[in-house]
Amino acid sequence: MGWGNNDTPFYVPDLDVVVADPHRAEHTHLYYPGETNVRMADVVIINKVDTAKPQDVERVKDIVAELNPKAKIITAASPLTVEDPKAIKGKTVLVIEDGPTVTHGEMKFGAGFLAAQKAGRRRS
Repeated sequence: MGWGNNDTPFYVPDLDVVVADPHRAEHTHLYYPGETNVRMADVVIINKVDTAKPQDVERVKDIVAELNPKAKIITAASPLTVEDPKAIKGKTVLVIEDGPTVTHGEMKFGAGFLAAQKAGRRRS
């Protein structure tokens, strides 16, 4: 599910919060330690709900409920902003994405693409 550095805690936390990425809903079943983190979580925050497909958000909710029915689920948006949207509107834009997102994160796009799209970049 897209956790920062894909680690598990080195100590026993008082509150275990996991952030899940609905753009990669199935990663819980594909990568370690995604499933482990969900199983240990007290709270799972499903982030990026403003840019994800609703069915992917629901899929993450289903996965969390299956793996850890006691976890509290919170949904959150990650609003994307561009410093000067007028500089992008109607233009062809070259976006340099975060490497891990589009390489081993298996994403076809990242936040840069979504921000350019939101700012009205020209479609090609």
